[in-house]
Amino acid sequence: MTHDELLAKIVNYPDSILFAQYYRALRAIAELHKPSGGWFCDACANPNDEVIYPCPTIQAIEKELL
Repeated sequence: MTHDELLAKIVNYPDSILFAQYYRALRAIAELHKPSGGWFCDACANPNDEVIYPCPTIQAIEKELL
């Protein structure tokens, strides 16, 4: 799944204020963990280790959304 497809799946369903807050938080995490140049996760990469996208965080979100 592409990063844009993942963000499209995280839709804010305003059933309640609490659910809306959870969806906003989940979407913020997904937006932070975006691919850099298509290969590495921006949020997980550091000078010593570049994490291939999708990183474990995005993989966990995708697993639960399927």
